[in-house]
Amino acid sequence: MATALKMILLPGTRCNDGNPGAMYLSPVPVKSYVGKTVWHVHLEGGGYCYDQESCESPAHSDFLESMQKRSRQIWKGGIFARGLGATPFLATAAHAYIGYCSSDSWMGNTSRTWRGHTWYFEGAHILATAVSSLLEQHGMKNAALVLFSGCSAGGRGMVYNLDGLCRLVHASVPKAACAGLGDAAWWVDSVSVPPASSSGAETVWESRLRRVTLLGSQLWGGSTLSESVENCRSQRGWHPGAEFVEGAELGPGSPNISSFDPCMFGPVLSSFVESPLLLSMQ
Repeated sequence: MATALKMILLPGTRCNDGNPGAMYLSPVPVKSYVGKTVWHVHLEGGGYCYDQESCESPAHSDFLESMQKRSRQIWKGGIFARGLGATPFLATAAHAYIGYCSSDSWMGNTSRTWRGHTWYFEGAHILATAVSSLLEQHGMKNAALVLFSGCSAGGRGMVYNLDGLCRLVHASVPKAACAGLGDAAWWVDSVSVPPASSSGAETVWESRLRRVTLLGSQLWGGSTLSESVENCRSQRGWHPGAEFVEGAELGPGSPNISSFDPCMFGPVLSSFVESPLLLSMQ
């Protein structure tokens, strides 16, 4: 049976368009409440943008940039389901669904201005605010288990931020178990090498994702939640380098694209994630 979740705005946060972020909540059913509870917090997915061109592309719709046009109530089945056929340990759980409107894989906490328009990349800030609200105002302090989940960009954001999220939970609920469940939450580094040219010279083409990891790291800024990412970068001696600059010509031939962020690729990052993590990659 699908579960109804009602929108709750998150004051002090901003989507790409400057309007507040939001989450949807379905609290623990009163009849099933028996003390300690299970909390399931899902990070919505939905793509990303990593430079001026991709952020302004028609393919990057308003739906990804704001919660303004979203429904005030949504219905979710699957892992959110209650009643007959529900996942047993989640059948009486409290469910939160955090809306994705920052286009930054939940990593950002900054703003950028170009062509007179300001874009806000506050995914990590929205996430931290939502979890703090659940703890302080909505009963998560009664949790025995907090399970963070996500799919696609939401799954990546969950993995990037899981250790920081569990730290937030444990600061208020030290004895609660905290874990992550990711669906298609993995970026894999794959570089294509074309055949040798007629001159005999070989050209190695940077993969699109390599470019995205560098430009995204520069555009979105850092996150205090992304502890595993920062630990990975530190150990591997990698830094985003130059900050985003309006009008900078960044592309495959640019000297600014001389590196990529290995720690945004799942197989590299996974060894730095300390919290329990289960992945589905079907």
